[in-house]
Amino acid sequence: MEFRPYDLRHAWAIRSMEYGLEVSLAAKQMGHSVAIHIQTYHAWLDEHHQQQAFERLLNNPKRPIAPMNNSQSELIAPS
Repeated sequence: MEFRPYDLRHAWAIRSMEYGLEVSLAAKQMGHSVAIHIQTYHAWLDEHHQQQAFERLLNNPKRPIAPMNNSQSELIAPS
């Protein structure tokens, strides 16, 4: 299958999102604005990409933990 050089550029733009690269950094690397990057490449994101991003956030050990209300804290044994 033949491809054009721009196919590699488009593939990198999609992969940069899959890898979690900041949109502003990806846009700067590719030489365009964030608005153009989002307009051009975010259309390629599907449910699979959204699920990947969600799982990456949930599995991040540095993510903030949700606060507990009083009824939840009673379920946890004191240390």
